[in-house]
Amino acid sequence: MKKRLLRSLSPLAARLPLEWLLRISGQKLFLPFYHSVQIDRALPHIKHLYDLRSLETFEKDLDFLLTYYQAIDLASLYQQLQTGQAFERPSFLLSFDDGLREVYDHIAPLLLKKGIPATFFLNSAFIDNRDLFFRYKASLLTEQLESKSISDATKAEIKAITNTNKLTDIKYQDRFILDKVAELLEFSFQDFLKEQQPYMTQAQIQYLLDQGFSIGAHSIDHPLYKDLNLQEQLRQTRESQHFIDRLFSPAIKAFAFPFTDDGISKRYFEKIKAEEITDISFGTAGLKKDSAAFHLQRFPVEAFPFEMHKLVSSEYFYYFGKAFLGKNKIQRK
Repeated sequence: MKKRLLRSLSPLAARLPLEWLLRISGQKLFLPFYHSVQIDRALPHIKHLYDLRSLETFEKDLDFLLTYYQAIDLASLYQQLQTGQAFERPSFLLSFDDGLREVYDHIAPLLLKKGIPATFFLNSAFIDNRDLFFRYKASLLTEQLESKSISDATKAEIKAITNTNKLTDIKYQDRFILDKVAELLEFSFQDFLKEQQPYMTQAQIQYLLDQGFSIGAHSIDHPLYKDLNLQEQLRQTRESQHFIDRLFSPAIKAFAFPFTDDGISKRYFEKIKAEEITDISFGTAGLKKDSAAFHLQRFPVEAFPFEMHKLVSSEYFYYFGKAFLGKNKIQRK
């Protein structure tokens, strides 16, 4: 729904000066996030899930942001939250989810060249290519089905065990089904992990830290939190954060929800705070305030196939509409 609204708003919003939108909204902080970039061909583990921006488009995004905002790092953002003092200039913190290899190979070098800090959120189960996100498995298998000759008998077996026409519709709780489909297709996820190495290694992550970037946790294996009970939500956060802490000892304990923080209770944030599991956390609702202390909302750039200036202007315009309706703040229950 939001994608349709932003698409309809973008022609009007793009005509408005962004400086004016920034001033009257009072929202000087923008938190865009990505996963990866597309270099020469679509990545098969992402191809059937969402569209990546090309490296060229990504660089244009950065140049636009630098025109209107100052780039800040995680430490500056955390200090601002602690002091309660607003940034004097509009500011943005860039972040990336899932710890994908393209971050090390292509994104970080570009950020270093432009002097832009960033935070990378990592799933503890996937570092060093030890396992693969269930949605990436679904995309890989979909690619196999579309690119190879599969017998009718095998297709019938797959249909029988999945009970769906789209493997990408399979949920986290049923992720074991994807391993069964892989067996039928004689496709090895372990071979893919070994040969393609879609995730960063510990050594690569440490290199990024040495270059001044920051990292955070992103759950153990990327479930949709609202489908989990409170205890499992806490376990996913606690264990992934502790894993990151043990390996890398980040100065700030940051956590970004996988998928979305929609439906997360006030009790969850109270427990996280009481146990001092994280210092700061992030959702994915865009320009929106949150009743939970030290929890901020990021903007999912890849969800909207617009040029950055249209995307940002539309998001601010959308923010005004939510404010008018009294819906620009998430109230946790």
